[in-house]
Amino acid sequence: MNTINKTMKKTIQLITISTLLSQSMAVSANTDINPEHKGRNDYFAKSYQPLCNLPTKAIATASTLEEASQQEFILNKELGLSTQLNSQGEAYIQLAIKEWNEKFIVGVTPKTHVSMAGADIQGADIVNLQCAEQSQYLTHLNTHEWGSYTLKLTGKPNQLVKVQITTTAQ
Repeated sequence: MNTINKTMKKTIQLITISTLLSQSMAVSANTDINPEHKGRNDYFAKSYQPLCNLPTKAIATASTLEEASQQEFILNKELGLSTQLNSQGEAYIQLAIKEWNEKFIVGVTPKTHVSMAGADIQGADIVNLQCAEQSQYLTHLNTHEWGSYTLKLTGKPNQLVKVQITTTAQ
């Protein structure tokens, strides 16, 4: 009788532990996805998907805002670059914007902040759920005029960063 009680007690403990573990895993899975990110990913899926596999070209970017104007990249439909941030954790990329009211999405390596003087930020640090590894953060930018704009990247000193940009009509 004593053996049966011990066996039942261990069985109940195992069931309780497995129930707690499954509830814990369900909670952590649900809290990992920000509802706003999910909504944006659903709405912009066609724009986000190509960013996952957009090829990048390795470049040396400007370390200061003043140097950025010496190397300008024309933003047509897509642009993919990979670079290294400077010892202060910054890089500057000058973009030639050819259209009025240009809307585009910048995908970067996680924990990299994106800013652009003269442009409106319509959303930032959005996890790209369209990518298998979810290793890309997105920022929506909108410029109101054509011209040159400098994209500033901020992160850890000497961090390697991918920058993948696509224009969007949405």
